[in-house]
Amino acid sequence: GGAVFRRQPGFIQYRLMKADARTTVAVAEWESEELGKPGAMRYRAWLQESGIKAKLTLETLDGAVVAAV
Repeated sequence: GGAVFRRQPGFIQYRLMKADARTTVAVAEWESEELGKPGAMRYRAWLQESGIKAKLTLETLDGAVVAAV
């Protein structure tokens, strides 16, 4: 999965956090929204093609960064 992100133009980083036994939260960061939206679409396509998506309930959200330290 990580290599799929790294090949995308403008990709900065990906983080996966475990919220509880059944929930993980993934955050992918790109240089701009213009680069991030197509990159995220390619990642979702990879999830589908690889068969991983069939094992997940996936909700995708996007938005502006409001705080960074």
